[in-house]
Amino acid sequence: MTKSTASAQAASRTLQLPARPTHHIFRPRLVDEFDEACAAEATCLLNAPAGWGKTTLVAEWLHSTNRPAAWLTLDVGHNSPDRLWDSLRCAFDSLGARLRSEATELDHAQRVTAIQAAAMQVDQSALQRSCLVLDDCHAVTDAEARDYLRAVVEGSVGHLRLVLMTRAQQGLRLERLVASGSVVRFGPPQLRFTDSEAAELLRKVDPSLTASDIGALCRVAKGWPAGVFLASLVYRDAAAGGRRSAVPDGTEGPLADYVVAEILDAQPPEIRAFLQATSILPELHPRLCDAVTGRPGSARILERLERDHLFVERGGPDQPALRYHPLFANVLRSELRSGAPELEQLLHGRAAEWRTANGDPIEALDHAEHSGDPACLSRTVVANYTDLLKLGETATLRRVIEQGLGPEGVSENGHLTLARALALMADGEFASAERWLNTVAKASPSDGPFAGYLPSIPAALHLLEAQLSYYRGDLQAAEKSYGLALDSWPDEAPPQCYLAQFIRAGVQLRMDRPADALTLLATDESWARETNNRWLLLHVHPLTAAALLALGAEAPARQHLDAFTTLATVDERNRLPASALPAVVEGWFHLRASQLDDALTSAQTAVRLARAGNDRLCLMDALRLRALIADASGDRQGSRGALAEADELEGWCVDPGNNLIGTWAARLSQAKPCSLTRKQHEVIVLLAEGLTNAEIAERLFVSERTIHSHLRSIYRQLRVNNRTAAVRAALDTGLI
Repeated sequence: MTKSTASAQAASRTLQLPARPTHHIFRPRLVDEFDEACAAEATCLLNAPAGWGKTTLVAEWLHSTNRPAAWLTLDVGHNSPDRLWDSLRCAFDSLGARLRSEATELDHAQRVTAIQAAAMQVDQSALQRSCLVLDDCHAVTDAEARDYLRAVVEGSVGHLRLVLMTRAQQGLRLERLVASGSVVRFGPPQLRFTDSEAAELLRKVDPSLTASDIGALCRVAKGWPAGVFLASLVYRDAAAGGRRSAVPDGTEGPLADYVVAEILDAQPPEIRAFLQATSILPELHPRLCDAVTGRPGSARILERLERDHLFVERGGPDQPALRYHPLFANVLRSELRSGAPELEQLLHGRAAEWRTANGDPIEALDHAEHSGDPACLSRTVVANYTDLLKLGETATLRRVIEQGLGPEGVSENGHLTLARALALMADGEFASAERWLNTVAKASPSDGPFAGYLPSIPAALHLLEAQLSYYRGDLQAAEKSYGLALDSWPDEAPPQCYLAQFIRAGVQLRMDRPADALTLLATDESWARETNNRWLLLHVHPLTAAALLALGAEAPARQHLDAFTTLATVDERNRLPASALPAVVEGWFHLRASQLDDALTSAQTAVRLARAGNDRLCLMDALRLRALIADASGDRQGSRGALAEADELEGWCVDPGNNLIGTWAARLSQAKPCSLTRKQHEVIVLLAEGLTNAEIAERLFVSERTIHSHLRSIYRQLRVNNRTAAVRAALDTGLI
């Protein structure tokens, strides 16, 4: 037998239509969709990994349309240009076209031209066009052999119906033809099973499956045809062994074996290493993948994976990030865990560090927990606990500290001790929080800088003592501790000081010093805008509104409430769950507008949030507001009940300060916020211009003693005690 004869016989054996799978369902919906796509263009490219049903679909399409076709299944042997030439010659012969029988007579360029010409010679009828199917095109990696495949594609345009099936588009260089519309693509988005199709296959495989079983298997396979089938086998085998208790996760059995043999083993080492390293990530961001793998170039690899549909998908319009198919990811993680457990720990540590640096404390903590490394977990908690508390993740923080690190690991670290005290305080366990605070000073202060708004142990201790005093309703003690906290703030960390000032402003407001509170809040708001600190703005706006209401300035107070509402709508993530004050302010404005139903809703929300946040003082405000609303609605009994509860709470407080709702009502009852004489008004205007007492006296032709007298009267009416606060109060109340 001559070499050419043997090659021709081998070529003829590859021209076989594949047999239907044992467990097979006919999918008329998909066949019609594919026929429509093929009717539109001469060439259809099916690009999908193993198990997506490419071969089954095309075979069904050919059977249902009764189209004359030649089917050529390619393999690694076709990387020999001579063998590929012979196979193409046999395929074209069956379609009525001719290639020269002896390839040795032609050089490479002449062969390419001949293949293009043969594709253009295929016999056609007006109603039906012949079809050439090239299956497993990814098996051809030789450059000359790939030129032959591209010649078939280019020659087929307008002449031959061509179907290309491949697991990887790279190397075929079809981008120009795809862009021109000469090649239409078909992939997993079209090939995936619908729930009804998956259910039909599952019933064929295992008739004993219940509707609940089928639903669970459909959810885990997410439309991957091979995944549906193989998961059902794992499920059936587990039932036969009396172990059917959970949906297969892809970490064992034929499903895992299939993914490894058919998908992972076919990947280049660089891609397989990337897949394993990034399998720990719930979302695939290029820069995060660079950090986890320790090398650049992730964007290029992700682009390739998405182009080849290698089990990566986007979550949707609201979740544009790429993510792995869950079964595929489970197989990857199982391989990583069994083959390199120490690498898995390192990868999670890198991910935790990157998430921390990019402001995602929840994901950072999750990776740190999965690392199994106490040192990594400790670092991550220290770096993120203030952000976690701001997000209301108290339960998560406590669980990690108490279960993941343990009492011994916490008590030896000042940062972790402080974090636990904060978490306990946020949950209203004040006695326990105080016990842990007492151990902070004994812990080593050499653990590095504090996270978030806590730059040092002394400042942190005073700040938390102030918060404990506030929660107990002891405003005098809280004010004293806040002052000590700000006095001990390190010079190198002035920005964080603003994050503590707004809390102190709340104390000053309740101590009947709204103008002083506004002075602090003005600097906070300015810094928050400069640094785009949305969290601080969300808390400054309602507190500023409350202070302005205490001065009788309803219009600017309304503006601050509206600013809060707008910001909270677009930035819900940064809204502190237990912050009740915005609802109190909102309820007040509804009451003022006689919108009693809306006012009651806001008051009830405020009560619920204040209880959840263990904020006794704000709960008193919410109850007093509810009493006013009940009174306006004619519900005298409801009003008395709310007031009685507020009075009972006040009895538990050491120094609760003023009645905020009562202050607002009192200011409202006054015709004007204050009544300045004409001369006093002139003084405050000049004061706002920055003039000294002597300069004001000279401008108004009076003595400095007279100016001092005017200022004392102005301070008394504006309820302030210094020049800066007086100007701020005059501006906020519209006096100037």
